[in-house]
Amino acid sequence: DTSWVPPEMIERIEVLRGPAAARYGNGAAGGVVNIITKKGSGEWHGSWDAYFNAPEHKEEGATKRTNFSLTGPLGDEFSFRLYGNLDKTQADAWDINQGHQSARAGTYATTLPAGREGVINKDINGVVRWDFAPLQSLELEAGYSRQGNLYAGDTQNTNSDAYTRSKYGDETNRLYRQNYSLTWNGGWDNGVTTSNWVQYEHTRNSRIPEGLAGGTEGKFNE
Repeated sequence: DTSWVPPEMIERIEVLRGPAAARYGNGAAGGVVNIITKKGSGEWHGSWDAYFNAPEHKEEGATKRTNFSLTGPLGDEFSFRLYGNLDKTQADAWDINQGHQSARAGTYATTLPAGREGVINKDINGVVRWDFAPLQSLELEAGYSRQGNLYAGDTQNTNSDAYTRSKYGDETNRLYRQNYSLTWNGGWDNGVTTSNWVQYEHTRNSRIPEGLAGGTEGKFNE
């Protein structure tokens, strides 16, 4: 899951295991980590953060990240919250493991173990809340996220040929996610609270084609 939530937007975190996770569908058999975000505020609040990390060794990928959050009222009965994130970790240099060539002979003699792939994430999420009666509210939420993996080199084949090196830093795998939900939160005179919702989520993956057998197995062939 690529969605990133600013810490100041988190109200609580639920860890559901066993039968308690069944309400999230058959894909949650192993359990669910559910992040409950805060309700929209009656006052305006916002934040913007930036982060940068540069490893000691320049061959290792650096990380840059920025995010924002904003919440506030939209009249007497409506409020909203909006947050977004953009972060990028560069792929390790293609020759980060220079000096550790494969012991295999022939065309594989120059094979270098690849470093860590890079990654780029883009996330945005918004919620509009309507307090239409005492202790009763409706929340409409929509979110979008995108993740791309940045090529750092090959491990199975030679990592020093021109074609492989030309792909360095390209996105090899992409993940797109959209989510929408409508939630009704209710409080009742007997002290009971309820939460009912409908949700739609769509995830799509794409990857650069690879060879599946023979001498080109594992190599990009687009």
